[in-house]
Amino acid sequence: MSIKDYEGFVPLAQTFLWVILVGGILFRYSAAIDRLIRLLTERIEGGSSFKAGPVEIGQALIPQDAESQRSEALEEVAEAIAIDASAGGSAETFPKLEVDEYYAAEDLGLRAIQIEYGQPIQRQIRFVSGFLADGVFTVNGKIHVVEVKIGTPTSTEAVVRKALMKMQSSLSTSNIFSARIVLVVVYITGRPSVLDEKIIPAEARQAYGDVDVKLYALADLRKKFGTER
Repeated sequence: MSIKDYEGFVPLAQTFLWVILVGGILFRYSAAIDRLIRLLTERIEGGSSFKAGPVEIGQALIPQDAESQRSEALEEVAEAIAIDASAGGSAETFPKLEVDEYYAAEDLGLRAIQIEYGQPIQRQIRFVSGFLADGVFTVNGKIHVVEVKIGTPTSTEAVVRKALMKMQSSLSTSNIFSARIVLVVVYITGRPSVLDEKIIPAEARQAYGDVDVKLYALADLRKKFGTER
């Protein structure tokens, strides 16, 4: 056979060699490629954005405006009073509860979480999907969404249950599947018992999965951060 007779086999041979080369690379670096894909998937599902050249994948984080924060604070106060009343609390449970009291609880609760996790927190965030979060931070590439609630020894279990159900539903609707929920309940009156500090977070993890429930007393937070009245 002449050289011209072999020319027709050249493209086939080149394709075969490319298949071998690509297959070898995938086999050699399969573990690293798998880790990279899982990391990117977790970041995107968790709500983080990923940019490659001009293309950006995932959700952007947008600061909440003042009106949005004010409206949310009013809703939080009304909800806290309603939950406490339904749980058997009295009108004296929330003495003269105002929006500024909620802001104090939210601010000090976020400060406490920032210290516990050792990570900076982006505050008052709105995802492009519309989901609102009191705080967002990441640990080893995993997004953590923080929600701060106000409660009392009477209402804490109901507050935790309602908040986690609502957050999981909202995150799912927003296509944020792999985020960890950090729920902070700040006691306006009283303090969490040692038993509650162990049982309530454990029951929440058992019922709702990847969640971290923290219970604080506002009086203790004020003392810790030097804002006692």
